Amino acid sequence: MRTTVAAILFLLLMAPALMKIGILTWYEANIDYVSRTLCENRDRPMMHCNGKCFLKKQLEKADGLDAQGKARLAEISKIELPAFLLPAIFQLRPVIPEKESFGFAYQEPSPEEVILRIFHPPG
Repeated sequence: MRTTVAAILFLLLMAPALMKIGILTWYEANIDYVSRTLCENRDRPMMHCNGKCFLKKQLEKADGLDAQGKARLAEISKIELPAFLLPAIFQLRPVIPEKESFGFAYQEPSPEEVILRIFHPPG
């Protein structure tokens, strides 16, 4: 299950690069079709464009989609938390293995509980 999720996330991260590789592969496989029908310079064979103008436009379009995705990701990833909430959310406590219990009902208080018992308003 973890490997499947990891593979899916890896493919999602590699999608922009894979899209460009896909465009280049499709161009190389169909270079005759592109140069005869999709090339802007098909009326001027002396330029020897062979559809590179079409390939350039497709790669620029893929770059534009990638840039839009990065801008949106940067916009989404900005999360602001008030400073007074940070200690409540991220409480760092040392991980101490539990001691074997021998049937005693006494539990050691945490350091926070000791401090709160000592330092309190008079009354």
